Amino acid sequence: MKTLIRLLAFTRPHRRLVSLAVLCMLLNILLNLLPPLILRVIIDEAIPLADLSRVWEMVVAFVVVNLSLGLVNYGQWYSFEVVGQNVARDLQLTLHNHLQRLHMEYFRKQRTGDVMSRLTEDIDSVHEFLGYGFILMVSNILSIVITLGVMFWLSWDLTLATAATFPVLSVVVLRFDKEIRPLWEKVRAEMGKLTAALQENISGVRTVKAFAREDHEIGKFTEHNRRFLDSNIARIRVEGRTQPLVEFISSLTFAGLLWYGGAQVIAGNASLGTLVAFQGYVWNLVWPIRMLGSLINVFEEALAAAPRLFEVLDTVPAITDSQGALPAPTLQGKLEFRQVSFQFSDGEDNVLKDISFTVSPGQVLAIVGGTGSGKSTLVGLIPRFFDPQAGAVLIDGQDTRTMTLDSLRSQIGMVLQDTVLFSATIAENIAFGRPHAPQVEIEQAAQLA
Repeated sequence: MKTLIRLLAFTRPHRRLVSLAVLCMLLNILLNLLPPLILRVIIDEAIPLADLSRVWEMVVAFVVVNLSLGLVNYGQWYSFEVVGQNVARDLQLTLHNHLQRLHMEYFRKQRTGDVMSRLTEDIDSVHEFLGYGFILMVSNILSIVITLGVMFWLSWDLTLATAATFPVLSVVVLRFDKEIRPLWEKVRAEMGKLTAALQENISGVRTVKAFAREDHEIGKFTEHNRRFLDSNIARIRVEGRTQPLVEFISSLTFAGLLWYGGAQVIAGNASLGTLVAFQGYVWNLVWPIRMLGSLINVFEEALAAAPRLFEVLDTVPAITDSQGALPAPTLQGKLEFRQVSFQFSDGEDNVLKDISFTVSPGQVLAIVGGTGSGKSTLVGLIPRFFDPQAGAVLIDGQDTRTMTLDSLRSQIGMVLQDTVLFSATIAENIAFGRPHAPQVEIEQAAQLA
């Protein structure tokens, strides 16, 4: 329930559209109650009295009601679809912006493909639920309750006869809900692993080919694909056996109506018009119940996806502007490591221990060491990709933690060992750190490189 409430909170900025959709939904439910009553009047009153003008009035009313239903349905679907699209956009922006502020340690532990899966497939599931699934679920539940109220008003005993299958149907639907949720969670997890494997394979294709590991990667991806398929097949089995059962039990409602209602009409205890009206109302009950299976599917898929999204949003950035941090002045470049020690959160030993040195402006320092000795980590401490557990990194005698991140990093140039090209021109990639750099400086940088 907490997940659902938190998910629905994203609709608050669009409360006007939500209000319009809810109004249209209520009007839709009420208007759907009128056609059976119109038929009842025609059969029980107009036809026995051969009152053609009364028939004509009811026909006009029937057309007006259905025309109104069309307009109301348009308003309902349009409003909620727009809300769903806006919420999906808001979620993607919120997640993307939050990811931009997360620390390097977070990305060291996460698979890129899994993060991508959360920003695409998981958000699509949330969009489907908020775009149409939620409104249909609420609409169907209200429609069932209100329709049953009208049916009791027309004939309580006929209502009880037609609703005799509902307890059985409720048990089937609740059991389905209990089974399908963990299966959808499994599907989401396997999808994340599959996307991660694909992303790693594509980004590391040069390494794969250099070591002739194509067959290994094919086998690994095939295994992830098999697990994803198996998790989906398990979900489909539950859906496949539940949906036909729901439809069969629903059809028994019509059988009960025809048997008991027909006997009541023959005995003179109910009118033919009431029986015909009940047939319409039973359809108003059966159709929502039949849809509950697929709607629960959409609902559970969204509830399986949402925690994966909130897990990202709930991750607190470990590297942020310290309280009272100020923009860095123009730095001269005197760098000092003062008794610095650093350890990764999932490591037992220090990567760096009690490191101290000073580099003066214009001085060149080479840091040499074996793989995993902490060279990259040491350099990463300068722009505060990480913060030391002990000691301090100072520039021009000032602790880097007293400077705002943007002002610090904007004055540090880095040439990384892994080349990353963004989807932009070569000039835009060269000027990535200074987007407004003049063309002459971009060309000069290229020549120097």
